Formats: sequence, structure tokens, C-alpha cells
Amino acid sequence: MDDTEWLWDYLKHFETTYSSRINFFLVAESMLMVSYATVIVNANYVILKFIALLISILGILYTYYWFKINKKGIYGGKNLMDRFGNMHTPYKEIRDDIRKCHKFSSNKYLQYFAKKSQ
Repeated sequence: MDDTEWLWDYLKHFETTYSSRINFFLVAESMLMVSYATVIVNANYVILKFIALLISILGILYTYYWFKINKKGIYGGKNLMDRFGNMHTPYKEIRDDIRKCHKFSSNKYLQYFAKKSQ
């Protein structure tokens, strides 16, 4: 396997991992919101108000952590795509075309390239 194939496989793996990570965080964030709503509706007692406060703080910390990981993932993905673009000219040309129109998500981006390379 040459470097271009290896990097392409790694780029696909990175994209899959990144998408899975985002889905996990969104599901966990949704569960926090549901638990908060459930507790706040029945917050007649002081202990339930305290639990609602803890869930709120946990949600804020979790969101901050999600933004940090998301920023790291975006930066890492751009570095991988730039590196692959330097090694593979058709990929660089397609990427430049896509940057001009900004109408593709990253998944459509990979699908678009896969169709063009065949």
C-alpha cells in the first residue's frame, strides 16, 4: 500500500470517527436535557432543585468539552486533507472546486471524491 492509499484510508477512518463522536455527544446532550426537564417539572423539594442545578452545571461543562473536542477534530481533519491534497492532485483540484461553492458537507465531500476518482 503506497502513502496515498494509506492516507486516503486514514482520512475515511478519521471522518467516520469524527461523525460517531459528534453523534455520541448529541445523544448524551439530549439525555441531559431530558433529565433536567424531568427534574425541574417535579422540583417541589430542595433536593430536586439542587439536582437540577447539578445537571445544569454538568450540561455546561459537557458542552464546553464538546466544543473543545470538536475544534480539535476540525483542525486535525483540515491538516489531513491538506496533506492528502499535496500528495494527490485530483483530490486537490476537487477540493478547490468545492471550496468555491461551499455547498457540500464533509460526507458528501468524500462521496463526491470517490465518484470522481473511479
